[in-house]
Amino acid sequence: VILRKDYDGAETRLRYGTVTDGGLEEYQLGQTFGKSWNNGHALLTYEYHKRESLGYEERAFTMSSDLRPLGGDDFRSSFSNPGNILDPVTYASAFAVPSDQDGTSLNPGDFLPGTVNLENSNAGFDLLGEQERHSVFVTLSQELSERVELYAEGRFSARDFASRAGGHITTLFVPSSNAFFVDPTGFGFVLMNYSFLPDLGPITRAGNVKSTNAVVGSKIDLWGDWALQVYGSFSREKSDSLARNLIDDAALAVALADLDPVTAFNPFADGSNTNPMTLDSIRGSQALSSLSKVLSFNMTTDGSLFDLPGGAVKLAIGADYRKESYGTAFVTPALAQSTDFQREVMALFGELYVPLVGEGNRRAGMEKLVLSLAGRYEDYRDRRLDPGQELTRDIGGTFNPKFGLLWEVVDGLNLRATYGTSFKTPTIPTLGAQSGTFALPLDDPSAPSGSTFVLLQGGTNPNLKNETAKTWTIGVDYTPQALPDLTFELTWFNIDFRDRIRPPGNLLGILHEEDKFSAIITRNTSASEIDALCNGDDFLGDPAICGLVPIGAIIDGRTNNTSRTKVSGFDFNVYYGFDTGSIGRFDFKVNGNYLITFKEAYSEASPFIELVDTMNNPVDFRMRGSVTWSGTQGLSLTSFVNYADSYRDNISIPNRKVRSWTTVDLTLAYNSEDRLAGLGLRDTIFTLGVQNLFDTDPPFANNPLGLGYDPENADPLGRFLSFNITKKW
Repeated sequence: VILRKDYDGAETRLRYGTVTDGGLEEYQLGQTFGKSWNNGHALLTYEYHKRESLGYEERAFTMSSDLRPLGGDDFRSSFSNPGNILDPVTYASAFAVPSDQDGTSLNPGDFLPGTVNLENSNAGFDLLGEQERHSVFVTLSQELSERVELYAEGRFSARDFASRAGGHITTLFVPSSNAFFVDPTGFGFVLMNYSFLPDLGPITRAGNVKSTNAVVGSKIDLWGDWALQVYGSFSREKSDSLARNLIDDAALAVALADLDPVTAFNPFADGSNTNPMTLDSIRGSQALSSLSKVLSFNMTTDGSLFDLPGGAVKLAIGADYRKESYGTAFVTPALAQSTDFQREVMALFGELYVPLVGEGNRRAGMEKLVLSLAGRYEDYRDRRLDPGQELTRDIGGTFNPKFGLLWEVVDGLNLRATYGTSFKTPTIPTLGAQSGTFALPLDDPSAPSGSTFVLLQGGTNPNLKNETAKTWTIGVDYTPQALPDLTFELTWFNIDFRDRIRPPGNLLGILHEEDKFSAIITRNTSASEIDALCNGDDFLGDPAICGLVPIGAIIDGRTNNTSRTKVSGFDFNVYYGFDTGSIGRFDFKVNGNYLITFKEAYSEASPFIELVDTMNNPVDFRMRGSVTWSGTQGLSLTSFVNYADSYRDNISIPNRKVRSWTTVDLTLAYNSEDRLAGLGLRDTIFTLGVQNLFDTDPPFANNPLGLGYDPENADPLGRFLSFNITKKW
């Protein structure tokens, strides 16, 4: 991102956007002031942005988790209202709570054996949440002399956000003391899959993020073409959010055991039939706060060392010091976690540019040959400050080189290649203390009942290892002399990751992909493993549930390291433009990506699994093409065509084909220049944009999440219209 710095004048930007199906609207206002003078400049810009929410109910492919009308399966949930009473031995749904009654006068014979109440698990969710943002950016530069320039930059952003996340679901333990207790199973207690959506409404998470960044530095011309740049920066980000309409498990247990029908929780009704005061008493929340700071100092210098026949040998070297801190707090009625991290990083880096062949010694078939050698040495040290203890993780030093070669065979034909290694230590937030263990049933195609009760660990992971990779690229760039406006670029890439850091993805459907995630799924669980998690400090829920239902698996759904990931493929770009003179200019662009392989092994013992062209993973071929016409009177029109290839739904049984997806975008712009000066609209640009012009739905995917599309490979927004006005003053 290159920010404008030497802008002289003022510019106002207005933007309005809306989807044509649903309630989402978007507003944006921006104002920039800039001033340049002989030896300096200053710029101030402000932007306001607001986006409203888009709910699941606004799209046919997300409004219901029953996908049968779309040609898929029924993924509605047995966590419903009215609920479902479970067999305490098999954990299968044994009786459905009858509908159209208030739960106050039921008899055991009123319950429906062999029937399962199913609920739309997509109710109360947002595809896109609402947000509102204010941003300010300022930059200032002043030359003190011909050789010395001082500069400063500052940025501030404040963002408020809110979204819905469906109703709270859980398996209730209803004791015989409950004022509304009825037991059709004869066990003296009731286990019930239940949804609190009618009682409490959807879970909502709202909060704000405030971030600040400041940079102060200097550029100094030394001698010849050598230059020195020194700068320091400080960044700070504070985030606070609160989730409401969760459950306070301790208060719920009290309300379920209550003998008084006035204050007891009634789980046997169709809808909500519990005293509002009782509902308020069991209403829980989850507060999450974090504060991160980064202080860094950097110094770089570059220039020419000496001349070779091919040109000047150039060197760039630098040093970097960075100190990071991150504090987080996670609070629920039953759990409070907080951790402070600190990290120090010292780095030395450099790059050597060696023109082996150039103007002075070129020959046929060897117009240019350039070698680049680069490397970066980093030293890491982490400190984790837990309550009552301090843990230090000395990662130590790592050196990563990069080699590049550029060969210009003939004028306009370049061949290039690179090799390098990279190193990535886990980011501080991924090592944090925001973790929790849940007891819940998941869809399980291997289980006779269709589901298995599991202990699911979620959140961050303090035991993450460092990620490394080796990268190869080979490419060709070609611009024929006969067609200088034609450019073709093709790059082959190959990346071999070790211990790649990533979350496992769709945790609720993970048992549908057990072969892929076998390294983090433990089927043969021991009693001691179950007890350790159920009685641990981060267990969210009533630990008693672990002794009442059979735990069939433990899933480590925290951010983890995949043992090995291999990715290879091609990127390509083609550009051609020509000017017709009388009717304007035409520009054609095509860029795309073809993946040959994207395979992962989650452990050293796990086999590689090919992920290309499968559900929730990248497709093998994507392409975006555009045609732009630029007229002679300030009018221009651009049409974009976006294509994603078809692939295989490997989760459904039998497997299905997910069709390809093609969408069209359109942009119409008019630059008034001085043509509308009489109307006060000199130098005004009007832009009308249409995203997904034909409102083409994503291709249907039988997603176990109950969504009729694949979020990895499609956008649910639909047709989006936007209108922009940019006025220079």
